[in-house]
Amino acid sequence: MENPVCIKIRVALWFSTFRVPPVNAHQRNHNGLKRNDHGCHHLSLLLCRATELVHFPSELVPLTIVRMFSSSAATGLALDIFKEYGTDSYLGRVASILMSCTETIFYTMSVYFMTARVKKTRHTLAGALLATAGGIAASIVLAGMM
Repeated sequence: MENPVCIKIRVALWFSTFRVPPVNAHQRNHNGLKRNDHGCHHLSLLLCRATELVHFPSELVPLTIVRMFSSSAATGLALDIFKEYGTDSYLGRVASILMSCTETIFYTMSVYFMTARVKKTRHTLAGALLATAGGIAASIVLAGMM
């Protein structure tokens, strides 16, 4: 059976690629993702050294990646973090702040550029990724201050 996080990422990519407004169909199929799924675990292991250097919890790596593609899928992952670690835990606070400090980059770009008929995006993706990195850093700092 395929990892549910990979399925959600593929669905989000499909929606943003073909410019179809996403529906919560993939959220309805959400069967309580856990942080110890094989795909999430392997992804966290690959990025473990980088996350340790910046003091970013490896449990939040899947949330960070999925958030760039789909807000509803990221909400499902955040709810799982709240169920497993609690809303008042450090991970819960970082996840909450991360959800409000970041944006669904690829969906937003595809919708806005399609609507405005923008053909040359120039440095939009680089700026959006830099802003997301700033939001992630802010979530770590703000949760650490609480």
